[in-house]
Amino acid sequence: APSHRATIVTDFLAKNSINVFEQPPYSPDLAPCDFFFFPKLKLPLRGSRFE
Repeated sequence: APSHRATIVTDFLAKNSINVFEQPPYSPDLAPCDFFFFPKLKLPLRGSRFE
């Protein structure tokens, strides 16, 4: 089974109230996280430097 379907992973996600975005594997289209997750992540990280 894929790792995101493993019991230990699904239990962890449920326990921590983490939502999983469903997307088809190897899709040529943009993934949902390209529209929702990354723009929200970009804002608080703007101006940060990583090494």
